[in-house]
Amino acid sequence: MAVLAKPSCTLLFILTLSVIFIYTTIRSHLNYPIAAAATKNLYYRNAFLSSASKYTVAAYLHHLTLHPHLAGTPAAIHTALYVKAQFEAHGLETRFTNYSTLLSYPKHSSLSAQFSNGTTIYLPLSEPNVPQNGVVMPYHAYSPSGTAYGKAVFLNYGREQDYLALSANGVEFKGYVGIVRRGCGLSRYEVVENAAAHGVAAVLMYTEGGTPSNNNNNDINNSFRWGVERGTVMKGFGDPLSPGWAGIETSEKLDPSDPQVSRRFPTIPSLPVAEAVADSILSSLEGPVVPYEWRESLNGRLRRVGPGPTMLNFEYEGEQKMATIHNVFAVVRGSEEPDRIVLLGNHRDAWTYGAVDPNSGTAALLDIARRYARLLRLGWNPRRTIVLCSWDAEEFGMIGSTEWVEQNLVNLGSKSVAYLNVDCAVQGPGFFASTTPQLDNLLVEVTKKVKDPDLDNVILYEQWRSANKGINKIQRLSGVDSDFAPFLQHAGIPSIDLYYGSDFPVYHTAFDSYNWMTNFGDPSFQRHIAVTSVWGLLSLHLADDPVLPFNYLSYATELLEYKNVLNNLLEGRISLHPIDAAIQEFTAAANRTEEEAKKLRENENLDESSVLRKRMLNDRLMLAERGFLDSDGLQGSQWCKHLIYGPHSDTGSKLEFFPGIIDAFSRTTTLDKEERQAAIRHEIWRVARAIQRAACALKVILLEKGAPNGTVNLLSTIDKSGAPTRGFANLPQYIDGYGSIFNKEEVVIRSEPETAQMTIIYAGQVFAFNDFPVDKANEIMMLATAQNHPTTVVSPPYMVPSPAKSTTNISVATPISNIVHSFDCLHYPQPSLGSATAQNHPTTAVPLPYMVPSLAESTTNISVATPISNIAHIFDCHHYPQPSLGSDLRSRKLEYSKHFVPTNKKQKYNWD
Repeated sequence: MAVLAKPSCTLLFILTLSVIFIYTTIRSHLNYPIAAAATKNLYYRNAFLSSASKYTVAAYLHHLTLHPHLAGTPAAIHTALYVKAQFEAHGLETRFTNYSTLLSYPKHSSLSAQFSNGTTIYLPLSEPNVPQNGVVMPYHAYSPSGTAYGKAVFLNYGREQDYLALSANGVEFKGYVGIVRRGCGLSRYEVVENAAAHGVAAVLMYTEGGTPSNNNNNDINNSFRWGVERGTVMKGFGDPLSPGWAGIETSEKLDPSDPQVSRRFPTIPSLPVAEAVADSILSSLEGPVVPYEWRESLNGRLRRVGPGPTMLNFEYEGEQKMATIHNVFAVVRGSEEPDRIVLLGNHRDAWTYGAVDPNSGTAALLDIARRYARLLRLGWNPRRTIVLCSWDAEEFGMIGSTEWVEQNLVNLGSKSVAYLNVDCAVQGPGFFASTTPQLDNLLVEVTKKVKDPDLDNVILYEQWRSANKGINKIQRLSGVDSDFAPFLQHAGIPSIDLYYGSDFPVYHTAFDSYNWMTNFGDPSFQRHIAVTSVWGLLSLHLADDPVLPFNYLSYATELLEYKNVLNNLLEGRISLHPIDAAIQEFTAAANRTEEEAKKLRENENLDESSVLRKRMLNDRLMLAERGFLDSDGLQGSQWCKHLIYGPHSDTGSKLEFFPGIIDAFSRTTTLDKEERQAAIRHEIWRVARAIQRAACALKVILLEKGAPNGTVNLLSTIDKSGAPTRGFANLPQYIDGYGSIFNKEEVVIRSEPETAQMTIIYAGQVFAFNDFPVDKANEIMMLATAQNHPTTVVSPPYMVPSPAKSTTNISVATPISNIVHSFDCLHYPQPSLGSATAQNHPTTAVPLPYMVPSLAESTTNISVATPISNIAHIFDCHHYPQPSLGSDLRSRKLEYSKHFVPTNKKQKYNWD
């Protein structure tokens, strides 16, 4: 036996090594697809960066700026066809969409000044020494035609406080021609309408220029002071004849005289003028001196504000007419999730030549198309679909992008991952970016991969951070000044806006030419390369990363900071507890989501369960931003529905968040204290509910872990629908609550008591249930109403208005299985728990609050003497023994088995 032991051990040793070798080989092959995919993605990103060509970008820009191309003109059609031809030349799938919209053009304008010495001069309204081959005369789109003759008066920025300052100095402006400088965040529409409200007859608007780039040549500097900034004075954005729906040829059109249309246009005429022309008028004014608070920003250039003695003779005639605009798209189809879309957008139309605005961005978009086409030839296939968008008629009010968003709102809301916008890619030195906060980390990581265009051997991230004193200064998207607005503020799609340079002196003027770009804006075209590289890399990550690179903890941090700033503004006079509680809930959801995302990013398995878990998480990450939308929109701007980021009317405020609250704070100053606080408080609750909706989207309440048997399996519907999503069509059904895979024939739906959908709105919190036992829903209905109230049968759906003006009692005779109940106990008559039960039953008082654990093991009886308004009830039917939530009313006791456990911890009631 001892002789045989040695060969046996040797054989066993060899077999062991063989098993280890086979296991290692199989495991390496199983993991190879993940490792290979990551390696390929890195390879394609490096190939994208290495294929940059400043000569190609310069050639694109040169061709785009050969002629002016104002939207609705023949030149604009040629530019659209050029972009389409470039997409097609690269082998990309191309689409062309047209809309019939109301645009505005000038016919005639003139301006003359009669000075105190009796001389009269006709003032130039166009740029001198510029070829006028198709350049539109300076005008304000949608300005009404009109004439005015009156004294000139300086109105500063045209804000309400400016009129108050003038009035305090005894300055008259009614019936006169006002001169206004652009700035302080006012739109042109707001400037003109403010003037009209104060009796001004007409408005001249100028923009204060600056030295181009770092050049100190006075001749050049003076020439740009003769540039005239064209622009629109329409309120809002989108085609004015189709507000809320797409302006396709066969769609409904409002009449131009319809009040919905006419109220979007100013009531007095206006014209833009060059800074040099404005100075010639302002230097002749007499009257009171400039108010003290204006002097610093005027740099001593103006001493008196008028009115007069200079008289101005103003004339403008324009026309509004229907015109066809053209959006152009290139599509790179996703190979695994083609129904998830990453959008890159830039507008193409320009007031004049548009070298900076917008065709520096158009050239970058075309170069991305070229580089992506090269990646496709190398074998790249994005996981998700990428769409390159070239918009038309942005300068008139984001019309092209808005019409497309309105036409495709449902699809965009359910399928869009993110929208990445570049308007003016290069305006000068310095990198600037604005994002929704969940994209902050991605932006920072991408800037670490791109070279700085202005410094050798430095990455963009380092220079960006250094220029902002050691921080990554990321701005937010509260404005409505580019095509991201309809995507974020109307559709709730996470967005980014990128550009180089904070401002430039040839904005919307005839000097915005290829010559200006090559001499001042970006002579080497390296800034174009930097923006294009960041833009394209962002898209590659969003299209290819298995788990979307979103981090909502950044959003939670921003929301908390906003709440603290708002609390200081309100000086503690109004409670922000609803927002604070909502942020806590959102933060908890963001933490859990980030932990889940981290695990799934580390998960190298390619089994169907892992793939599906990533898909489900990505949907939550993608859709959470939609929760910040409110169907009622912002007061005065209902089309803008985002309650965190959007436009507000308080021009004196520098806050870029909670626009509804900021507006309520500034607009209600004339109300009494109680009315003002009620208006602000209402907006606070709206924001709190929006944050809670976003938190719920991250948590996926109806499919939380531990969902009861019988929960609707949506995947079976997807599987039977024949959805074209590659990789998902043949997946077996997965029920997240049980963490296992079932084949279709193995799915067993157990018999359960009759259930219903139910939503309980209590103390500002929303609790949604998909499978709520009907008998216990009846109990809750009885608890929510006093038994001595007369019962009124009402038609479904059953809603309690908030705030309620009257008491409505819901008939418990109606089958609960057919309806979703909403009880807003904040505004409902408050009985005690005992009102629905006999008064002689034993009670057990327990301390507040009542915490709902996932799997409580003890039974706690709640005191029926406790008023409903003092406690938060959470009925967790996911972890509650079925079929009963407690004993029947006939037992004269409400027993919540395995449900409520007293705790003294002050924490949020979460539904795990």
